[in-house]
This record gives sequence, C-alpha cells and structure tokens, in this order.
Amino acid sequence: MKKLDYQEVGGVPLLGVNGISIIGHGSSSIRAVKNMVFRANEMHQKNLIQKMTNAISEYSISN
Repeated sequence: MKKLDYQEVGGVPLLGVNGISIIGHGSSSIRAVKNMVFRANEMHQKNLIQKMTNAISEYSISN
C-alpha cells in the first residue's frame, strides 16, 4: 500500500523535458513535497536523464 500512497511517493516524473521535473498533487502535504525533492535528487544521483537520452538514441538508431 505504501507504493500507492501519494504522500510517500511524492509525485511522478514529467517526461518530455530536458531535466528533472516532478509533478505532485495540488494539495500535497509537506511530507509529499519533501518526498518529491528526495525523488528528484535520487533521479539526479542515478543520472536518469542521460540514461533515458542514451536509450532513446539507441532505439532510434536501431529502428
């Protein structure tokens, strides 16, 4: 159930921008906003943008 709790997850990534953007609920609690910041930091630490860019480039080249 924890995986479905918006306060625990914080928000979801917005795809299609060249950077990290997290979308949260309009009435997000302080806890949810805190978790959005943690989620964005985790995405940055894991170099997610570059990994996604590489995966899309590889897919485009092979198709």
